[in-house]
Amino acid sequence: MSGMRPGAKKTPQRAAGEGRAAGAELAKLAPDAAGAELAQQSAPDAPSAGVHAALAMPDSLDAPAMSDVPDAPAIPAAPAMSAAPVVPVAPGEGASPEYSRRLATDAYIVMGATVLSRLTGFFREMLIPAKFGVGYVADVYEMAFRFPDLMFNLLIGGAISAALIPVLSGSISKGEEREGWQAVSRFINLTMALTVAICIAGSVFSEQLVMFVAQGWDPADPVELEMIRMTARLTRILFPSVAFLMLAGFANSVLYSYQRFAAAAFGPALYNVLCVFSIAFLSSGDSAAYYNVERVVVGVMLSAFSYFVFQTLCALRNIRNRYVLSFDARHAGFRRLFSYAAPALVSSSLLQVNAIVTSSFSSLFAKGSLIALRMADRTWQMPLGIIAQSMGIALLPNLSGRMARGDEAGYRGALVQGLKSVLLLTVPISAAFFVLSRQIMRALFQTSGRVTEPDIAVTALILSCYATSLVTQSVATILTRAFYARNETKVPMVLGMLAIALNIALSVAFYYLTPFGLNGMAVAYSVSSLANAGLLAALLGRKAPSLGLVAALRPFLAKTFAAAGIMSALLALGNRLVPRGWVMAEAVSAPLKIRQLAVLGANAAVGAAVYFALLTAFGLPEGRRLARGALAAAGKVRRRLLRGSGRHK
Repeated sequence: MSGMRPGAKKTPQRAAGEGRAAGAELAKLAPDAAGAELAQQSAPDAPSAGVHAALAMPDSLDAPAMSDVPDAPAIPAAPAMSAAPVVPVAPGEGASPEYSRRLATDAYIVMGATVLSRLTGFFREMLIPAKFGVGYVADVYEMAFRFPDLMFNLLIGGAISAALIPVLSGSISKGEEREGWQAVSRFINLTMALTVAICIAGSVFSEQLVMFVAQGWDPADPVELEMIRMTARLTRILFPSVAFLMLAGFANSVLYSYQRFAAAAFGPALYNVLCVFSIAFLSSGDSAAYYNVERVVVGVMLSAFSYFVFQTLCALRNIRNRYVLSFDARHAGFRRLFSYAAPALVSSSLLQVNAIVTSSFSSLFAKGSLIALRMADRTWQMPLGIIAQSMGIALLPNLSGRMARGDEAGYRGALVQGLKSVLLLTVPISAAFFVLSRQIMRALFQTSGRVTEPDIAVTALILSCYATSLVTQSVATILTRAFYARNETKVPMVLGMLAIALNIALSVAFYYLTPFGLNGMAVAYSVSSLANAGLLAALLGRKAPSLGLVAALRPFLAKTFAAAGIMSALLALGNRLVPRGWVMAEAVSAPLKIRQLAVLGANAAVGAAVYFALLTAFGLPEGRRLARGALAAAGKVRRRLLRGSGRHK
């Protein structure tokens, strides 16, 4: 691999009650997944209320707010809800039009902040190879986050999203705010104490941990010995970030529990922006000084501290006079909260164990393999987070409410529509990843001379191997929520464990028995993801035979795959006409980057036009509805911009 250089005030109870009623009214008016998203914003004591934390917290120390987008390839989606039953709410009861409008505004704030966080997070990912190259310094940077990420997700990442918000907001809505704080305070105190102890131990034994994971780094090799030592130093610097992000996540969950959406939603974007500044301005071009990567990691750690300070200041008025300094684990509320959090703790830890296994196998290949895998991984997970996980977040309260009312037909309809909505977009994007992988990786990551054309070739092939994972993982995300809505949390967790075991077995087989090299790690993940999605669908069908998902989706899938296939073939032929000099050059320059982005944009525009034209020709109504919705949304944005500039008549 090249580039191997070293209004009126309301009580919390009244606000929560109005929120649930307004949300139910919105769900009644728009019973699809989008309406469910609005309903969810105001249902603090519903089992899925914890998904707000997933929207607003970084999944890992260096990850964007990816809720359920893991830091590295991961098969099962972590639970984002508690196991408490859903309480049906009478549609529209007690909801004023003014409150409904405010509720919709809150939902748009959260969704807008989520997109902003993902974009800033991905921009940060683009900077890493640009500043550190596709070599061992970038590998060291990537490896340094592995164990801090594991600690964050194991101790707090899933627990906050699964338990704290439902327990605290539910206590507020029932007039038991003090009791809720008793449980939440104990949970945070005990988790914080455990976090500090583990971080200290991890700092002391960081070098041993690195050698355990980086099996391919040989201490007898002077260069790889320095890589091990440098990774250990960076890991020690990063461990305090676990505590800062835990406390920031706690403050964030408090803000969401009190329905202070704007204050909670933009914290992760702030964290990402500060990380971008750290990478952009604290790094250097001196390869002999390892591009000052240690200084960058200090900046990332201080970014986590700043995120914690920002979120805590925002939540201070809600925390003051409520928080209790107690470590009594015998408290009944604490035990109930922990029982909600336990499945998420297991799933979150499995995600990071899988990431560590992937990193360990990647270290067996050429220097630069870790960062190459990361570049491709983050690229396909970007649409996964925006499309599938956002749909899952929106769909869960809809499905839960229908199951609580015994509306099996409504549950089936919402689930089928959710799957269709996700597949409608992920299938063509997956096809584009396969045929346009080089154009995509050039446009996104070739921003400096440290990312060369051979690097692009390697990462593009990995992206092609990951392409099908976008579809299978999207289906798994929606089906996991379908299980959660039926209060079935163990099945997705067990299947996730089996999928990880399969991923490990396939990684071993591809490494030792095939010439696939690093691409085999991506293929192993894709096969495991397919198996996970298939088992989820099969078991859901056994538990609810009346669903008939395969029969309901078969005609839709045939037309969608046909349209995507024709689209990808036309794009592949069209790109043969693009002169190589337009998108490739010895040196990266502004004109070259403009041409690369223009070619990618033209591919996206032509591909979308062909795809949706074919769907219309095939008589698929979902394509027409999506196109009309997009045009209506664009028109609404245009009218608001004109109104804001004073030109709207």
